[in-house]
Amino acid sequence: MKRALLTLCVIASVVCTVVGCSKKPGAQGPGQTGGKIELDVVSFQGGFQLDFFEYAAREYEKTHPDVSIKVTGNPRVWEQLRPRFVKGNPPDLTWPGWGMDYWGLVAEDKVLSMDKYLQTKAYGQDKKWIDTFDIRLLDKGKYNGHYYIMPYNQNVF
Repeated sequence: MKRALLTLCVIASVVCTVVGCSKKPGAQGPGQTGGKIELDVVSFQGGFQLDFFEYAAREYEKTHPDVSIKVTGNPRVWEQLRPRFVKGNPPDLTWPGWGMDYWGLVAEDKVLSMDKYLQTKAYGQDKKWIDTFDIRLLDKGKYNGHYYIMPYNQNVF
């Protein structure tokens, strides 16, 4: 039961984050080759490696055969991401770690708002996706009344 719930949470997080960090409307969207949608996921690669993202990507691909997800990472990923954002070619999803000013990107309108996606039905549930989050965590990704950054994890010390 716990594994199924974890899988659903991971898939939901990846789906929402993929949508949320996508390129702005009107910009070139995720790649599409031979009828398959290709998503580019770039993450900070630290002590936990990329296992979480790889697992979530493979689970999502199982339920969405028309989607292919490429996951890459680097310990200094923010140095690789800055030029991509400047050129207007950011990845579809990113977790740059703490070294990148993602709030600056939100303020510069480089990140897609998650508002309309949070109002859709949650995966495998009869409620809106926004209602599956602890609102206090979700509000940490809110800017000027709109949701941009989705919770990645929650720690208890």
